[in-house]
Amino acid sequence: MRANSLIRTLTTLGIAAAAGGYLRFRREMKEACRRIEQGGTIIETTAGPIEFAREGEGEPVLMIHGAGGGYDQGLLIARDFVEAGHDVIAPSRFGYLRTPVSEDSSPAARLMVTSP
Repeated sequence: MRANSLIRTLTTLGIAAAAGGYLRFRREMKEACRRIEQGGTIIETTAGPIEFAREGEGEPVLMIHGAGGGYDQGLLIARDFVEAGHDVIAPSRFGYLRTPVSEDSSPAARLMVTSP
């Protein structure tokens, strides 16, 4: 009987911990989404709309993000550059956050956009 009580208690604690973790995750995700929706600026380019953000002042640094985020990740990665007195420009690559993927996303099409 004592073992059953221990198992029940541990199960209850496990469920409570999982529920707490899930609620924290949902709260943090809502906050991140709100921050991302308010932080970027969308500009029209020859390649289509591109979302970006800037932070800091001084010599410009272009920071391109990895696979886990958009301009927000670029700003996070570049925070040391901002503290060192640089103007960080962080765009969201095609398909990330509010920068859409163009209809023709082939490398040839990208070369045509950037070539003189």
